[in-house]
Amino acid sequence: METTTPTLVQIVELLLWPCWKGSSDSYKAKYARTIWQQFEEKVRSAAYTASLTKFLESLRAKMDIEIHRDDLALVNQAMQLEPRATLSALRKETTALVIMVRLLNEERKAEYQARERLK
Repeated sequence: METTTPTLVQIVELLLWPCWKGSSDSYKAKYARTIWQQFEEKVRSAAYTASLTKFLESLRAKMDIEIHRDDLALVNQAMQLEPRATLSALRKETTALVIMVRLLNEERKAEYQARERLK
């Protein structure tokens, strides 16, 4: 099985964004004031493993994440990324990665609000 060295964008789009979308709304609401800090800390701590599968299992357990069916193909693609480089980026570039996820989330919220205004 061939692996590829990931870019930060790939890590966000294939792995972290599906995890964020799959984290429970009740968890996000309960920790609304600190959710982004928690996400960053939990991503970083989960990345201290040698396996992307273990990273995903750990993050899912820490944040009550259930990957949506629509995102399973993305996560499967993420599992093809070079594990050492991906985990290293998850540890060293955590802040940048989480900011990228946060920007995607803001974009999604803005699109939702625009659709709601048109109703």
